[in-house]
Amino acid sequence: MRATSKKVEKLFRTTTTQEKSHGRKDYARHKEMTAERQRKQSLAGRDIGDLPEVRNPERKARCRESLQAFIEEYIKDENKFNLPWSKQHIEVMQTIEKVIRRGDRFALAMPRGSGKTSILEKAMLWGALYGWRKFLVIIAESSDAAYSIMATIKEEIETNERLQEDFPEVCFPVKCLGRVVQRCQGQHIHGKPTRMQWSSGDRIKFPTIENSPCSGTELVSLGITGQIRGLKTSEDARPDMVLIDDIQSDESASSPDQCKKRLDIIRGTILGLAGAGKSIAAFLTCTVIRKDDVADTLLNPEISPEWHGKRYALLPKMPTNKELWNQYAEIWKSGHREGKGNEPANEFYLKNREALDKGAEAGWESRFNPDEISAIQHGMNLYISNPEAFASEYQNRPLEEELGDTESIKPEQVLNKISGIPRYKVPFEADRLTAFIDVQQDLLFYTVMAFSQDWTAHIIDYGAYPDPKKRYYTLRDAGKSYIGKEGFDAGLQQALEALTKQILGREYEREDGISLNVERCLIDSGWGKSTIGIYNFCSRSEYKHILIASKGVGITADKKPFNEYQRCRGETIGDFWRISSNAKKRAARIIEYDTNFTKSLWRSRLLTPAGMAGNFYIYGEKNKKENHRMLAEQLSAEYSTPTAGKSRRVDVWKCYPNRDNHFLDCVIGCYVGASERGLRMEDIGYKPTTPADQKAPQTPQQRQAKPRPATSPRARKVAIPSKFLARH
Repeated sequence: MRATSKKVEKLFRTTTTQEKSHGRKDYARHKEMTAERQRKQSLAGRDIGDLPEVRNPERKARCRESLQAFIEEYIKDENKFNLPWSKQHIEVMQTIEKVIRRGDRFALAMPRGSGKTSILEKAMLWGALYGWRKFLVIIAESSDAAYSIMATIKEEIETNERLQEDFPEVCFPVKCLGRVVQRCQGQHIHGKPTRMQWSSGDRIKFPTIENSPCSGTELVSLGITGQIRGLKTSEDARPDMVLIDDIQSDESASSPDQCKKRLDIIRGTILGLAGAGKSIAAFLTCTVIRKDDVADTLLNPEISPEWHGKRYALLPKMPTNKELWNQYAEIWKSGHREGKGNEPANEFYLKNREALDKGAEAGWESRFNPDEISAIQHGMNLYISNPEAFASEYQNRPLEEELGDTESIKPEQVLNKISGIPRYKVPFEADRLTAFIDVQQDLLFYTVMAFSQDWTAHIIDYGAYPDPKKRYYTLRDAGKSYIGKEGFDAGLQQALEALTKQILGREYEREDGISLNVERCLIDSGWGKSTIGIYNFCSRSEYKHILIASKGVGITADKKPFNEYQRCRGETIGDFWRISSNAKKRAARIIEYDTNFTKSLWRSRLLTPAGMAGNFYIYGEKNKKENHRMLAEQLSAEYSTPTAGKSRRVDVWKCYPNRDNHFLDCVIGCYVGASERGLRMEDIGYKPTTPADQKAPQTPQQRQAKPRPATSPRARKVAIPSKFLARH
């Protein structure tokens, strides 16, 4: 009985185990079937199915062969490229086509507002959609600027109805995302993943679709200082097209060091992206900000012939009737001052249009504002408003390129004046030291110069406080400031105290062993924020007998020069400066000087042939000229324009846009100090040119017969010189 019971129990357990085993298998099979069904349902939901048919195959095929046709058919409307093309635009688009197809280089400078970047944006889209190029890179001055171009391309694909009609292989998968970029990972077409990337980042990838010419095409955007090296696709393909768009700023263009770095990146890193033995289609859109910047270098066929650079101007030919345009300019300015806008100028232009337009040529005939009459008038309005910006932004020829050697200074002319004398060492013939401090927001620029009686001048020291510890820097990128926690006023006082102690508390040894000290130091007080602080410092400093506040005055041809002023009680008047007696209104006396005259005086000294008296020199080793590149750039930062009035001719000096000129201010300030300490213009052979002094020259006997005044040389009234000094 017991044995039978055990057999039954064993049979029961076996039966139960088998039933459980069958149940588990059925459940697993059920789970698998359910999962498979869900996968199929999910795939069906993520599979975008058949692509729509191309709406207009003929249009699509025609635009494949012409960038201009592509833009006109798919892009151009009342809001985009709404004006008729100019000859410049047509030529540019034809050149772009060739570069994309052949893999060449093209540097392009067009007037601001001509649409050069927009055209190249559409060229990138054209090259990508038709499969002309498979890996396209966008590089701009910053990553944000580069991504804005990428965003424009994405927007065209997402919203352009004509592109959606004729390019379903790209636009339809993008449309199916519904602007939910996370769907890219799961998107399929007929069961195959599209592998598309459409994120908000700096890289997009077109859908991978069989028989599509742009299947898997990728676009990347980044800044010029970003990680450019080693770019490649997921399939290890390297870039075959790059757009370099306006990769320099005003700051970088003014720095030769930054220009060199950008040129090295372009010529080395960017052009090497394609890899060994492969070509890359490279475009560079640019605006020439200053001579010898990145744009100017790559557009120059003598320096960069491989870039096939092309400059286009708003007015390729300027009008020839300058006198009539000067009348127009006065009417234009007057109309805007009186709130009448262009109306008075338009009346004058219509009345004299033929004479005003004579000799002129407009680069884009359709480009002018609704309140203007012609493209030539539009260009001249821009010129009248701001000649410097017009030359750079609209003509791509900065004013530096338009001026002759007699009107501007070249950095090389300055660098050729290296003396070979060490820093701080005073030349044997010099017996007078002066200094000047130029006050700026964050830095104090200074120069110390040694003078001989014949006006031969040597820069024996220059720099900035606090010291940026760089060989080349600008005010914007120096990275130093004298402003501390105490604020501007306290920081300025402390900085002036430290710098004057550094300059005036030092003994400078002459080549014969004699020690000299700075006997006059001028501090620029022309910047309103610092004026009162400088007056107070000059009157309370331990070096107050050496210091004097200064202010430059641009005296033009229609104004009375300082040497014609009637000397009042307490005043001192020199050749081109005066120390006023108005000390009651301020804490210190002030020396005012003629900046136009002094800059022309310095230029005449710079251009004096080597070996002649009255020359200008800079300390340092002659084989290390580049150590003074920053100084040379600042001393050549201004140009002069001749003007006439009241029987006088005067060169009026202006600074090139976005250039530092602080050391130029320091140098001419040292010349003022030397004159104030007794150097006379007549000692270098200058003759009077003022109307009162237009008399027959005196003989040496006549000059000796006339006794000198008993007053100090600084108080003597001397006529404005002319010899060696242009137009003064």
